[in-house]
Amino acid sequence: LGDLSPVKYSDWATPIVLVVKKDGTVWICGNFKTTPNPIFCIGHYSLSWIEDLLSSPARGQYFSRLDLSNYYFQMSVDDSSRKYQTISTQKGLYQYNSLPLRITSAPVLLQWAMNQLLKGVS
Repeated sequence: LGDLSPVKYSDWATPIVLVVKKDGTVWICGNFKTTPNPIFCIGHYSLSWIEDLLSSPARGQYFSRLDLSNYYFQMSVDDSSRKYQTISTQKGLYQYNSLPLRITSAPVLLQWAMNQLLKGVS
């Protein structure tokens, strides 16, 4: 699907963890707590207050629903950051082309991106 690219060498290779989802499918996740997460500087980004989120729709005329399934995989990652997102599998080393689950800074990056995307929409 283009989520992974093979690489020959990495200083940051991390083992994988297989997670069985409720529907029986298997999700391959990197165990990033052992390699890059300890060195990442995590930014702080405030989340919206629930009261603000629930009061905004009362003034709206148009409504939409966003599909945020696999949202992490919808955010591409800069080439220079991909080396930190290398997983080690039985078939070799692979780098994620998008933001993988379990990267410490992912929730902050996603919230910032969502706020930028919806800026001015109320």
